Amino acid sequence: MVTVADPEIAVAITTLLERSKTLVEGAGAVPMAAVLSEAFEYADDEVIVPTLCGGNIDLNMLRTVVMRGLVETGRYLRLRTTLADQPGALEQLIGIISAERANIYAIQHDRTTRDTEMTATEVAIDLETRGEEHVASLLDELEANGYDVDVLV
Repeated sequence: MVTVADPEIAVAITTLLERSKTLVEGAGAVPMAAVLSEAFEYADDEVIVPTLCGGNIDLNMLRTVVMRGLVETGRYLRLRTTLADQPGALEQLIGIISAERANIYAIQHDRTTRDTEMTATEVAIDLETRGEEHVASLLDELEANGYDVDVLV
């Protein structure tokens, strides 16, 4: 017997939806999660057949699970940084994100937060990314350009 964690189950559900258009509930995705996370050993020539079952999953929960799966695989990133509160500062940040080929999903630009100096503004950005290597490259590029970045998810 092997066990898998909730994030591994989320990745399995997301993978099944994306690759085979198959919807399963959390418990039904556990065998696939075990295979994907390599939770057990098997021979190279051994055939593994995970049994999938159940589609009893609430749509709100499904949304949460898919988002968790995207976060776990490096395909969705939320970050926060501080910019100078001056014209063009946000445009420069977006230019770097664009050059790194990340897709902006949402931006929250807050000039009134108490945690930021009067001459600065806090920006939280949700991004669609291509995987963990892409996320690392994007973060490296932002830091190389002087941005202090907090990864939120």
